[in-house]
Amino acid sequence: MGLLGFALLMLLLLWLAATDVPRFCVATLLLAGIPMTLFTGDRLLSGALDSNTQSIYMFVVASGTALALILQLNELQDELHRRTMLVVLICYAVGRLAWAGSMVYGIRMLAKLSCPLLFLVLSSIAVRQGLTERRIQNAICAAGVISLSLAIINYASGGIIAPRLESPGLLGLTEVSAPFTSPADFSFTLSGALFVAYGAWNARRSPWMLAIVIAMAVGLLLALCRAAIAGAVLGLIVFHVAGRRVKIYQSVIAVAVIVLGAVILANTESFKTRMFFDPEHVSWSMLVTDRETFLANIDTSGRDELWSEALHDFRDESATFGGGIGSVDRWIRDRYVRGAELHSDVFRLYLDLGVIGLLLFVAAISSFVFRLISTVRATNAVGGGQASAPRIALAALACYCLTLFTDNTLNYVTQFGVWVFCLAGAASSSEPGEVSTAEARPMGQERPRAFQNVID
Repeated sequence: MGLLGFALLMLLLLWLAATDVPRFCVATLLLAGIPMTLFTGDRLLSGALDSNTQSIYMFVVASGTALALILQLNELQDELHRRTMLVVLICYAVGRLAWAGSMVYGIRMLAKLSCPLLFLVLSSIAVRQGLTERRIQNAICAAGVISLSLAIINYASGGIIAPRLESPGLLGLTEVSAPFTSPADFSFTLSGALFVAYGAWNARRSPWMLAIVIAMAVGLLLALCRAAIAGAVLGLIVFHVAGRRVKIYQSVIAVAVIVLGAVILANTESFKTRMFFDPEHVSWSMLVTDRETFLANIDTSGRDELWSEALHDFRDESATFGGGIGSVDRWIRDRYVRGAELHSDVFRLYLDLGVIGLLLFVAAISSFVFRLISTVRATNAVGGGQASAPRIALAALACYCLTLFTDNTLNYVTQFGVWVFCLAGAASSSEPGEVSTAEARPMGQERPRAFQNVID
């Protein structure tokens, strides 16, 4: 029954992609809060196509996004003209597929990299067809609440849905995570909902949004993922810095709260246990008094050793072009048990695509950031308020980029990935200062017909 339900859900998603782009986007955002492995368990296919349900879902979302873009060909051309670096990056990644050591792993990595970027383009088109900021926010917040609720139910029941994590967390609890979901994936999902809810609360002062902000923040701390916590803090800072008016006293209070919270968290036993090999004999003051001992005690969860081995094994590959897209995933699969990852997507992009690919990725992200900043400035210049949508997108992008250094953020395509790039695409759907089609369309006017490009 679970497999049948999953199959019907995927068919429905593909039907929406072909017939109703705004609803396809909303459905994809909402489903980010539901681990697809709930339907069938962890593994579904084996052998060369070794995959779980979540991976298959990723390909469905990627296929649906591609299908929707093809059927919106006229609007797609306009969008791609405005997003040159995105096109160049995807074309380069497709070209490096010819050098992939494994076509299966190459296509997987290409899907991970390109799906969120293409979803950005589709989201921009969807906004022009009537998708509103409020619907995007509601879908993301609802997905965050679903994910957190699943985590609470599973934890409180002792693992009735999936085995609980055993790593120690805060307050004497073990780490909290949604069923079949890693703490990082779960934390990034909560941080995305946190940014959206905080931006909505900042704009409307809704008590419901404030409750979601608090719930997401508590869940984020209980998951105890260091990268996600740091990314959430950076994102909130970026959100406020991007505002039109930031008063001095507000900045002082915000900095004081962040510093106080960081000091309290950093000195908890659980955090120090995660941070150091020998937490009882290491203090933060040693960063100044005995830096060598301090750095030697930092627990990177094996990242430094794995990165050293990767550098050694990829030493014969071209630093300029990389070893071919998907080569790192194949290397990991050949050397380690299932579930191991490189834990640095910046490093993975470098090894896969070389310096050129990494620079193209940075250029593409930078183009999104500059466009959002221009949108914020244009909105402020015409008295459009605090431009919450582009500020939320900037916060999410800041968090996303920070986590790329020490985590597998590109793997979370259908969760945090589509959220971040949907927010960026929707917030930059119009030229700075331009009134979007969605805003100009009178209430109640029909959406474009399904298959409009095919029929017309």
